[in-house]
Order: sequence, then structure tokens, then C-alpha cells
Amino acid sequence: PWPEWDRSANWYYSRLLYAVHGEALVNGASTVNVAFHATKTEEDDFNRILSLYNAVKCEGAIVIDPYVATHERLSQFLEKIDCPSVWVDSSLKAGKKSHHVDVDNFQASFELTEKLIGDGFEKIAYLSTGMSTTARKLRFEGYKSALEKNGIEFDERYVVSPGSDTYVDEAGSECAGIYAARRLEADALILSESNMLDGMRAFCEEFPSPHLAKLLKLQIATFDYEEKEPDPMIRYSVIQPIEEIGRQAVKVFLSDQNTSESVIKKVPAEIREFIS
Repeated sequence: PWPEWDRSANWYYSRLLYAVHGEALVNGASTVNVAFHATKTEEDDFNRILSLYNAVKCEGAIVIDPYVATHERLSQFLEKIDCPSVWVDSSLKAGKKSHHVDVDNFQASFELTEKLIGDGFEKIAYLSTGMSTTARKLRFEGYKSALEKNGIEFDERYVVSPGSDTYVDEAGSECAGIYAARRLEADALILSESNMLDGMRAFCEEFPSPHLAKLLKLQIATFDYEEKEPDPMIRYSVIQPIEEIGRQAVKVFLSDQNTSESVIKKVPAEIREFIS
């Protein structure tokens, strides 16, 4: 994606890019990095890619597409020029000569939920940004399946989401507002993205109440929280194997680029426990 104005995004992009580049070198290949608009497509983007593709005589593309997959036109463009591709962390459906590598979001969320259940929690609320991507939907399905497997009745009122895409911290704030409006009484929380915690806290501080004070004392299981000094609310976090995802993307590309069948590879994630 096009460079972000928020440098915090570098924790994902830079590590993934280095892994892709390093694995390519190990296998005697080389890479050319091309930035592409993340939330919109410009004709200049396609012209730039086509010029580079022809000039360097590229053999294919690895597309890094985290969080929001808006590249339907890019997929069609790559197919039109007969360019094999591996999509990393994408909601786009696999197609001819189009392969996918991603963390196993369903299994990670399933195991994350079971961690809280194992600690004795049963009324677990699920707070999420808009479920517009495959990754977000799979995380929700993993949560729901873990409840059902452990004999806990699924209550849709405890699934709290703005219903549309918004910035992650804003989604946390909106979820806190919805939680308060529904007068929910959860005993633990799952956040689909760890950055939602800042927005949730901001809302609770702006509109203090005994109900929201309880919300800020709950134990949380989340994704992608790797702070050295853990937040006291964070109990567990799914840690994406970013470097391994990058390495696997290169391996899939080098081994399967000439097949017409789509390859979908799921990479297991680690769940880290924090003392609280």
C-alpha cells in the first residue's frame, strides 16, 4: 500500500517486506517494490506497474494487502497481463494464477476465546471494527465457534461493532458507546484489533459512569499486541508470524506460479499470555 501517514503501520509493512526480500535472495530471486494506493486506485498506479513489469521482465507479483482489500481492479489488471500473483493477508477471492498466504485467523480467534473460557469467563463480549474483510469475519467466526464448542450460548447482543468501516481507535470508541447503550454486563472482552483499546478508553473517560468503569476493569484478549510493558487489561494476544508469512509467500510463488490451481496457505499464529 501507499506509505501511511501513521508510522505505527511500519511494524507490519517493513517486517513483511524485509522477509519477502530476504527469502527471495536466499532462493536466487530478486524483488522490485512498488507502492500502490491502499484505499483507491489511480490510473497512474497501473501505468507505473506495467512499465516496471515490462522493463524488469518480472515473472509475477506478491501483493501485500493488509486489513482492507480494495484491489479488485488490481487483481483484474494482473490477470489481464497474465501475471501470476500471491496475495498476502487479503480478502480477495483466489482465482486463476492467484494464490493466498495468510495467518489462520479462524483458528487463532478460536484458541484466543478458549483461553478466556479456560480462565472461567463465559459472558465474553466481542468488539470489532466493521467486518468488511475476510480476516475480520474469520476472527468473529472463530470466537463464535469456540463458545458453541464449549457449551456457551451465543448471544448476538454481545457482538459489538459499528457496522461500517472506520478508523480503529474510532471503532473502539463507538463500540464502548454501543456497549453502554445496551447495558451489557460482560466478564471479559475480545478486541478484533488491539488499537481499539485506546478509543474505548477515551470514550469511557469522556463519559464516565459506574457501568463504563466496570468495562475498563475487564480482562481482554486481542490481536497484535506486542508492547514491552503490557497493559493491565490485556491478558492474551495473538501474535502474527509476520516474517514467516512473508517467507511462505515467496515459497508459494516460486513453487506454484505455473499451476492453474489456486494455493491457499494458512500460517499458525502464536498466542502470548501476559501476567495481570
